[in-house]
Amino acid sequence: MARRQQAFSIWLRPVQHDNALFALRAALYELPRSVGKEPFSDQEVARTRSFLDGYVLLFAQTDARKLGYALDDQFLDVKHFLKGWHAALPGVTTAQVNDAWRRWVHPEDVQIVIVTPDASALKQAILANAPSPRSLPKDAQGKAQVPPAAVTAEDTVVATLPFGARGEDDVRIVPVGELFQ
Repeated sequence: MARRQQAFSIWLRPVQHDNALFALRAALYELPRSVGKEPFSDQEVARTRSFLDGYVLLFAQTDARKLGYALDDQFLDVKHFLKGWHAALPGVTTAQVNDAWRRWVHPEDVQIVIVTPDASALKQAILANAPSPRSLPKDAQGKAQVPPAAVTAEDTVVATLPFGARGEDDVRIVPVGELFQ
């Protein structure tokens, strides 16, 4: 059965536990900005295009993956999806990327999945919506890093960005064994 809707995800790399809520808020802060007042630049699109040029090749690195894409091609009546995708990358323009981004990405509809060892505490922190300032690492002498003033000012805004959870039902804890059922 073919999927009936596309999926888009943003993955945050694992972060130290004390920065988890700040990282989540930073993603929630950046997403609507990229859809609205700060669309992707030519340099960002070129950098991503260059990354994808090599990364797409990984999708067909095993016989099992090749077979999976061949089955998808057959089922969806598509000719050589991966080869076509790779061939089309050089022609993708910044305007096309930003147009598709605005058309298909809706920050107000975001759903978040967080993997954490203490889900109950995280749920309570999200519901409390208390500020979550970024915790900066210390250098070898134990001194805290001091970012530029502009970064500190933006971090202050990010640290207090509302999560949008309206109540208990908006934040659910799902045991890992039940996640994909």
